[in-house]
Amino acid sequence: MGNFYKRYIYKNGVKHGPYYYSNKKVDGKVISTYLGTDEPTRFNFKVNPNNKKIVIAFLSLVSVALAIYVVMNLGLFGTGKSIVDSGATGIIGSVPGEEINEPNLSVGDIAVDKIKEIEEVPEVITEQKQAIINSEVEWSKEIKLKKEGPAKVQIPIQATDIVVYSVDEQGNKEEVSDTNIGVTAQASSEIVLDEKEPAIISFFKKIFNFFKGTGNVVTISETEEFKEVIINENKNKYEIQYKTPGPIVTEEETNNGKKVTVSSPPGLQYNDVTVYTNIESLGISDAGSIIIYSVNQEEYVEYTNIDDTNEDGILDYLEWVSPDANNQTFEIIVITKAEHLGQNREFISDIYNEVKELDNIWSEEIPDMHYVRVTFEKNLTQENDITIFVKIGRGNPKIEVYEENSDIKLAEFSSLVDNEYNTIYLTNLQNEQDTFDLKIVGGSVFFDHVVDPVAQPGGTPDLRAQVCWGEDNAAQGSFAVACDGIYPGACASAGDRLSCNDNVLETHTSSTTSNWGGIRIQSYNSAVTDCQSITQVRLCYEWWTSNLRVTQCDISIDANGGASYTAVTTICPGTSANSGVTCVDVTSLESWNCENFFGSSGTRTLAKSEFRKSSGGGTREMTWDVLYFDVTYTVPNQPPVIDSVGPVPSVGPLEGTTRPAIFNIQVSDPDGFADVTSVNAEFSLIGEPTRSGACLFDSNIDADTAIYICTVNMQYYDKNGVWSVLVTATDTQSQQDTDNTQTFTYQLLKAIVINQPTGALNWPTLNPGTISIPSNNDPNTIENTGNYEGPIFITAYNLIGNTNPAENIPASNFRAGITLDLECTATQLQDGISVSITGSNLPRGVGATEDIYYCLTSVPYVSSQSYSANGANSWRIEI
Repeated sequence: MGNFYKRYIYKNGVKHGPYYYSNKKVDGKVISTYLGTDEPTRFNFKVNPNNKKIVIAFLSLVSVALAIYVVMNLGLFGTGKSIVDSGATGIIGSVPGEEINEPNLSVGDIAVDKIKEIEEVPEVITEQKQAIINSEVEWSKEIKLKKEGPAKVQIPIQATDIVVYSVDEQGNKEEVSDTNIGVTAQASSEIVLDEKEPAIISFFKKIFNFFKGTGNVVTISETEEFKEVIINENKNKYEIQYKTPGPIVTEEETNNGKKVTVSSPPGLQYNDVTVYTNIESLGISDAGSIIIYSVNQEEYVEYTNIDDTNEDGILDYLEWVSPDANNQTFEIIVITKAEHLGQNREFISDIYNEVKELDNIWSEEIPDMHYVRVTFEKNLTQENDITIFVKIGRGNPKIEVYEENSDIKLAEFSSLVDNEYNTIYLTNLQNEQDTFDLKIVGGSVFFDHVVDPVAQPGGTPDLRAQVCWGEDNAAQGSFAVACDGIYPGACASAGDRLSCNDNVLETHTSSTTSNWGGIRIQSYNSAVTDCQSITQVRLCYEWWTSNLRVTQCDISIDANGGASYTAVTTICPGTSANSGVTCVDVTSLESWNCENFFGSSGTRTLAKSEFRKSSGGGTREMTWDVLYFDVTYTVPNQPPVIDSVGPVPSVGPLEGTTRPAIFNIQVSDPDGFADVTSVNAEFSLIGEPTRSGACLFDSNIDADTAIYICTVNMQYYDKNGVWSVLVTATDTQSQQDTDNTQTFTYQLLKAIVINQPTGALNWPTLNPGTISIPSNNDPNTIENTGNYEGPIFITAYNLIGNTNPAENIPASNFRAGITLDLECTATQLQDGISVSITGSNLPRGVGATEDIYYCLTSVPYVSSQSYSANGANSWRIEI
């Protein structure tokens, strides 16, 4: 037989063959002739038996080498492209009964170690899966070719867990692994010989390379910058899946929150990165107090999740999405009570720590057209004021007061006094509100103190003069005449003339240089009984004189019943009204206590103002438009109040697991809803374990009141019936309120599982007349998966002969009981009747079971056959 070669066929992923062919060239064409599946007979000559193996090996090598040499030089196998030798045409016959998928033909078992560079530029679609900080990121690259063939693609140098798939037209994937090693006809026709050396030498190099080892279907090589994946398959669609190290974050604590920066490992880029951080150290319980600001994007970012994961009342988990991981920096800012807003009311910074008290610690400069948003502890009304201590930065600024996010102006500080308190009444405020926007117009200011509502005339509570004594041309300190107004009283000419800046005046005289004029007031509010301590006292006044020839002017105060006055000012005023009310912080001048201003009795505070004529003729008059105290004080922590509970809807158990009972409650706290640290609920029933659950903050109705959602998980075996509900709310000072007015109904669930036997009950082979035979595969172990507790019922049926249905074993011949070895004297069963098993009591609880044993008391004289109760006549175990 002449020269021949073999081919393999790959069909549906299965290798068939070998199939043998011979070639010959006729009229310039190469003709392949199919020889069959048996190896053709080779040249017939004898060799020395000792050398036979060596000769066969050598001749086989030469034969294969020559055959492949011819293949490479004649371009024997077609690839869908022009073959190397333009004068040769490859004609391949098909195996009878088989359809040859030509590109998948294998040339022997020879793997070629060098193929042409892939000429076609593939379409590559790269998809990044969800990126989460500190977690590996999954990727996929889809490679599409116009024609079937190999592919080459670059992936990041950090890529790991690389898996390559081929994808068919239906989208089905098959992993490409090294077990699929092979050289296709297309690949063998693309062998490139080194033109610098004879083809035969290059050919033998390839042959010997083959003996060194075959090539891989997937080859991964590395450079300093990337990994290159080469896929030596004949498909037109591939998918590469791999993982890369995830984005990372660095965190930095700031004065009002924290700063988080998201970045990628070198050489990698990520989009839409899920970022999270722990915020427990911020001590925030209200999600509305947190904002996220993107430094790179210069905009605010909505969080995607915020949670109190350990249910201790403090938020500890915050999550959001970064547009990429290219060193994106985010500021987590805690909003409290004072915020610097831009001209579009966008948040700029939290300035609460700077303005919460008068301490010479100033806010940043608030420029023209910017806002300061202040939130007070209590709602303000039109009778309240806003008082600010400011320092003018530039220009001649005024401050306009608006409701939050409103363009309706309520009031205006039109003429600011530098480095002093400035007060404005909210006379245009229609409703109660606790948050206001202060707009700076015409310049810039710095804030040191924004005062909460205080006890003052018209304030909440109201604090004004209860007694006023006058002094006209009399001895110093006599105060023996009545004041012009009526005290206590409302601000009016016939009422209080000192508590309002309204040009309704008190006027008193000194007509000689030895006589004095003046007023003295005693201010308190006995209705206030909740004062705990005094934190600030200010004295506000406005006065002027009719003539500058006055002396020994003073305004003084005393917390000791008039025994030891302390001067607030000793400078005589001018002859015209002040530009505004002057308020002086006098906290440090006296030792104040709550009884000075509040409560039913005590040593009340006093304020006096006196003067005397200094020279010249005529009478000197001193006029007072304002003289009053305003007092900031603390109150004892007020306990929370549970306003309403439920109703609590009834629920039924879920078989074998827990079932949540969910209901709402409303809790208020005079100290603000944020003062409530925990709310819990309990369900109780006599003889049952108490079931407890947490009530989580849902939303607030106003500054004091919030809605909570309570969840109590009931076990499937908890007793059905009416349970008592107890709700407890606790605040920061461990003060509590409870409510036990509601009840909860837990419904009944009858549910069982028969754990054994797994099949039907059976008995050994029986003989007619035999008595008292126990079942040989009982008991039935009945597990309670509900909350029923009580007896077990069995409905039995006659056992019908399987061969002769006219014969049966009566159900009444069977007994069932709960005690082994006593089943033959236990409860008698009845055909089609539900019978309670004496002594049975299925308990409740985890793994609660009851066993039932069976006995056939007598075997009737019936024919030998199988007897059973199937289908509708199957025995039923019920509760």
